[in-house]
Amino acid sequence: HWRVHPEYRAGSISQALASHVDPRRTFEAQAPQFPYALMDPNNLHTQHAGFPAVEGVTLSRLAIPTAGDVGTMAYQNLAPEALCELLNGTHGDRVLFRPYTPALLDERLSRIASYGLDSFYATTDAALGVWQVNERNVLTRGEETRELRLAFVLDYGYASLEAFLQLLASVRGAVAEAGATHLCFLADTRAPEYAALAAMSDDEQRLALMTLPFLAAEFQGGTIYADGVYC
Repeated sequence: HWRVHPEYRAGSISQALASHVDPRRTFEAQAPQFPYALMDPNNLHTQHAGFPAVEGVTLSRLAIPTAGDVGTMAYQNLAPEALCELLNGTHGDRVLFRPYTPALLDERLSRIASYGLDSFYATTDAALGVWQVNERNVLTRGEETRELRLAFVLDYGYASLEAFLQLLASVRGAVAEAGATHLCFLADTRAPEYAALAAMSDDEQRLALMTLPFLAAEFQGGTIYADGVYC
């Protein structure tokens, strides 16, 4: 994975790097092999490569402030089996979600050195896996510029939305103590939890799910699972 600094985008840097790593793997050559790409709707390179946005599907990158009136609660150390049950119960019927087993959960956690079982805040009815990276984001809109320090929710699951929101209120305080100003979620705007998350957010970036035309129907029928590890 790589990102290009905003000042140097639209200069074919990613294209050159991909070609350098493997000259066969230019973006256009790979297009038929990719089922989807979660992108800014204004990304013309993606559109020109044959990935139109899927109609009726919008995903959102939400930044929820960690400051404010937050709760506190006692967390539990759930076994991997219990975590998998919560995650699968929430996302099991969502498009692009691969149900977890303890082995698959362990494999996923091994992909980020600073993210593991101890990154989960949990109760018996809800769990939030937080990557406390405190990524620095500088947002400029018009004449306003502000800095966000983001921690990312990479995994979450719940038995009830109420339990999820209660846990989130408590986790916001814990994340703030570790230096983050915002907790970042990726969510399909059709997901049950989206409205509640959006109401708490003070910055929302809408993203398009872009795919090859003949695959579009597969993503219109159900809620999309947007994986923060790869997005």
